[in-house]
Amino acid sequence: LSAAAISNNGRWVAGVSSGVFQQVVLYDMDDQHPLFEPQLTPRSGAVALEFSPNGDTFAIAIGRADTAEVYASIGGKLVSELPIAAKVPRNTRVVDEKPNVRYSPDGRWLLGSATYNALIWDPNNGHLIALMLANQPIRSVGISANGGMAALITNLGIEVWSVGNAPRRISSVAFARDTVNPQTVSFHPEAQKK
Repeated sequence: LSAAAISNNGRWVAGVSSGVFQQVVLYDMDDQHPLFEPQLTPRSGAVALEFSPNGDTFAIAIGRADTAEVYASIGGKLVSELPIAAKVPRNTRVVDEKPNVRYSPDGRWLLGSATYNALIWDPNNGHLIALMLANQPIRSVGISANGGMAALITNLGIEVWSVGNAPRRISSVAFARDTVNPQTVSFHPEAQKK
C-alpha cells in the first residue's frame, strides 16, 4: 500500500495500492469486503487519503493529475473533483512532492496541496475558498478547528496562513539547520475555535 486511512467511526478503511496501476479500495469493516474500487490513471503519482470527520465522504489527492476527488463512502458516488493546479514560482526547480488532503475538524472545508499550492474548498460543491502559494514545496498541511487558519510544512519551515477573503501568510518559522523536517502538522483543538 502507498497510502491508507480509517474513518473516525471505524466503519470504513481505504487503501491505495502501489505500482503502475494504482487502485483505491474502500472496505466496510462490518462486512469486511471491498465496496468501491476506482481505478486511478496509470502512473498517477503519489496519493493521499482522508475521511471526513463523520465518515460520509473521503478525499483522494492524486499527484500527477493535480486533483483531489471527493467520494461518498456509501455508494462511491463522485461528489466533487477539485483542481490542485501547480503554480510554480519562476526560475524554480519543480519537485514532485506528495499531495496532501485534510478535512477541517468540522468537515466543512477540505485543504489540499500539491507542490507549491495549498487550496481550501467546500468539498460538497467544489467552491474554492482560498488559494495559498508557499515559498517552498509543501510537505504537509493542517487546518484549524474553524477553518480560519492553515499551516503548511515546507522544506525550510512552517508557514501559518490566515484564511478568508484574502488569504495571507501571518507567520513563518524556519527550521534549524540540524532539524529533521517534520512530516505532519496539526493545530491544537482550541486554536482559532471561536
